[in-house]
This record gives sequence, structure tokens and C-alpha cells, in this order.
Amino acid sequence: MTCDWLIGSHPLHRGMCKKLRIPGYLCCQSARYSVMRKFPVHLVCTAIIAFTAACGSAKQTAVTPTETPSRLLPPLPESRIEIPVKVYMRPLLSLMDSITSREFTNDQWPNYTQSSCDYRYKYRFVRSPFQISCANNKVSIRFRGNYQIAGSRCVCAFDKQVTPWASGSCGFGSEPLRRVDVAISSTLSLLPNHQVTTATRLESLQALDKCQVTIMNNDMTATVMDSIKASVNSYCSTFDQFVQALNNHELLQRWRSKGSQVMPVSSYGYLNLNPSLLRIGRFNIIKDTLYFSLAYYGNPQFSSDSQRLVTNQPLPYIQTADTKGGIATYLDAVYEYKFFNQLLNDSLRDKPFDVEGRTFVIKDVQIGGTNEGKIRVDVAFSGSRKGVLHISGTPLLDTAT
Repeated sequence: MTCDWLIGSHPLHRGMCKKLRIPGYLCCQSARYSVMRKFPVHLVCTAIIAFTAACGSAKQTAVTPTETPSRLLPPLPESRIEIPVKVYMRPLLSLMDSITSREFTNDQWPNYTQSSCDYRYKYRFVRSPFQISCANNKVSIRFRGNYQIAGSRCVCAFDKQVTPWASGSCGFGSEPLRRVDVAISSTLSLLPNHQVTTATRLESLQALDKCQVTIMNNDMTATVMDSIKASVNSYCSTFDQFVQALNNHELLQRWRSKGSQVMPVSSYGYLNLNPSLLRIGRFNIIKDTLYFSLAYYGNPQFSSDSQRLVTNQPLPYIQTADTKGGIATYLDAVYEYKFFNQLLNDSLRDKPFDVEGRTFVIKDVQIGGTNEGKIRVDVAFSGSRKGVLHISGTPLLDTAT
């Protein structure tokens, strides 16, 4: 019986192959079609009795079962995924600007802060929106500040005031606020132990307008700059402590301690990425977009059994280096046939198909393996015809088609 005769004589078989999207050459080379027929019961019984009698009268010979040799697949190459990443930063930059105070004052504003017996002062500093840039992991934050300040002096004897206060001010009343430019830098570092550190400091502080208090013949600019500097340095220290607190967060510590994890993938089984290397490129901001790269090297595995994928391996160290980009993935998948049977029947059972004007309903799908190392698929159907479609073969992936 040739393959052409089989396909030509059974349009049902040809239509089912077409409907199930089975390539013609696979149907031709490995498909077998059978329809359940009713045989007379007495003929079946007679055949069984005759076969039993023949076996009973023949001399029994011990037969050693032949074990099918195990089929070992070659090890898969390591998978590599290198992805260039672009992140639109304007919403995040706006958030950073909004959660940072726009105004800095002396601790008792609008009242005076008396730093000594003979001197007191008060000031208010209002900043402009942040201008944020990043080059090779160094973040720069620049802004302009406008300030007003007032100061008073008196004469003290034995640490007691003996004269009234003589006061002067800048930026109060009809006077414009004085201007100062501030630049803060923060160097970002990714440690091998999956932690992030920042080193934030005041980069520059430049007074564009001086505050000359004529009534006391005193230049208050230096005093104002020292106060602003102290406030900015306090902010830098607070920011670094905040980042360190994030590193010690319970969720991140739990993620580090679990190492290589098994993750469910919807209803299709479980996945373990088994990373052997993680790499993050340097961060750069151009206009309002953040650019960096991510790289993963490892041996991902799929399985229907989550316990099969448990390795208890720790996470690999993080490297910091730029990548060129590219993907080469190899997936090691080990599934039990009963899992595939359940998956296919959940999707196909009682689903109708129209083949050459006839309607067929899938009633059951069973997948198994053959002694020849092939996959066997049995599709039971009803409708215009009732039967079982038997397919066996070796699935191939043709990336061209």
C-alpha cells in the first residue's frame, strides 16, 4: 500500500491532516489511518481460542526481552540574551522633582535663628525645577535657587546682650531675591552581590548675586552659602541612606536568597532560567530617555514537573559592562505525556472541524512515545464519520516556513 494510494483513497485522512496543519510530507511518511469497524463476535472468539491452543501445544522457549537503547540528546549550548533598553524618563523625572522640597529655610523661619549672643539670621531658599543628566553612571542634578536673608548684630558682654539689634536684609520688600546655582552629582555603582550604592555630593555652589548688607557693612553672602551648603549636604546624605535602605528591603533580600527560582508559566508548565551570568551596562540619559543594556547567560529549562527544575543554585554575580545586543536561545524542555494529553484535551475536546463539507468533532487526544523513538498521536473523532486518526512521526521545526 503506497502512501499516495493511502492519502488519495481517504479524503478524510487528507482533510484532517490539512485541518490540523500537519505538513503533507509528515502525513505521507508516518501517518496511518484506521476506522473502527464491527467484527462478528464469534469470529473474534474463534481466533482467540485457536491462538491459545497453538500457544499451549507449542514448546515454550524463554525469550529475553530486548531493551530499547536509551536515546541521549547532545547537550545544548548556553543561551545568550543581550537587550538594549530605552526608558522614557520624563514621568519619573517629574516624580523625583515633585517629591523633593522646593523650599529650604532656617530652622525657625520666619523667625530668626540666633547662632551666637551677638548674631542672628533668617533665610528662605526656593529652587527651580531639576535639570537631570546621566553619563556613564554619573547622575548630575542642577538647579537655580533664589534666596532672601536678614541678619542682626548687637554687642554682648559676658555673654549677655547690652545693645539693641542692628539689622539688615537682602531680598525683602521691593528687593529682588538673590540668585545662586547649585549642582549635585551622584555616582551609581552596581555591586557583584546585587546591591546598588550611590555616592552623592555637592558638586558646585555659585552665588550669582551677592548680599551686601550696608547697614552693618557686612557681606552676608558667605554665611548664606554656608547655610545652603549644609542643607544640600544633609540632603545628599539622606539620599544615600535611602538607597542603602532599599538594598536591605525584605523583598530584595528574599530574592537574593532564593537564587535560581522555578516560575510557573501560565498553564504550560514551569520554567527555571538557570542564569550563569547577569550583566548590566552603564546608564546614560539623552534628553528625556534613559539608555542601558541587560545581558543574561544561562541554560533555561521547561518542564511539566516543578520539582524536576529545582537546583538551589545561588544567583550569579552581576557584571557591569556594555553589550552589543543579540539573542541566541536554546530551550531544554522535558514534559510528561499525560501533561500534554491534558493540555490538548482541554483545548480541543468537543471542538468541531469542517473538512470538505463534513463536520467532525474531536472527542479525545492521546500522545505517547513509540519504541522507535517517535511521537504517537491518536485523535478520536465523531460527527460525519467516527473513528481514530493515528499519527506517528518525528516533529521537525522548519524556521523558513
